[in-house]
Amino acid sequence: MSKEPAFDGPQRHCDETGNSCVIYGGGDCHDPSCIPDDWDYDATIVFVGAMSGEGSDRNGIGYTEEIEDMVYDFTAAGKKQGTPTIVVVSAPGMTILPWSSKVDAQIANFYAGE
Repeated sequence: MSKEPAFDGPQRHCDETGNSCVIYGGGDCHDPSCIPDDWDYDATIVFVGAMSGEGSDRNGIGYTEEIEDMVYDFTAAGKKQGTPTIVVVSAPGMTILPWSSKVDAQIANFYAGE
């Protein structure tokens, strides 16, 4: 049984030409400062989610201050670089999105069901 490698920080994956690249954050990378300065990118896509299910309701309809700050930080970094920020929200229902007027685009990815 093979085990997935542990996340080692931001990763950069480019096409054969090196002109189109995707940078993956995650793990401990919740701040733009974890992305090396010499890595160019065309857009930032931030994924946020809220979980609920039978027997485990959400605590509210908003996100934690840490998640909100992460979205604001990546948005500010994108504005500095001149690149758009897109937020993909995965939520089970109504959700407060305080960053709506700051980001360039939002995608609501509601649960698709079974």
